[in-house]
Amino acid sequence: MIYKKGDAYIQEALGNINTILRDHRTGDIQPIDPKLMDFLYDLLTKVDNLIMACMEIDPHQEDLGHDHPFDQCGIVVQGQIEMFIGDEHKILAENETYFAPAGTKHGWKTFNSTVRLLDISSKT
Repeated sequence: MIYKKGDAYIQEALGNINTILRDHRTGDIQPIDPKLMDFLYDLLTKVDNLIMACMEIDPHQEDLGHDHPFDQCGIVVQGQIEMFIGDEHKILAENETYFAPAGTKHGWKTFNSTVRLLDISSKT
């Protein structure tokens, strides 16, 4: 989807993106920062081995921890989530980011509301 021409954002396209990324349970639509779209576009066009996933995690869920042989990062799009990466524990809210280096145990816990993440990792 083309969301920008030159330096000008196409509002109708951004509205369509917001609709696609809406909370599918409630229908609530939160606007995505167009600069985040620019960052993601740059990332995907300059690096050829990335996977991006929009994740929706129900309230009161928990991942006690796992690791894998690739880096993983992302941004909280909606809600609050407690994450641990190695020995560090943080509560992240909307527009806050995380980074889990390859081989580092990490996990999460949700609270009373649904959490939406944009998660990015490598294909390998």
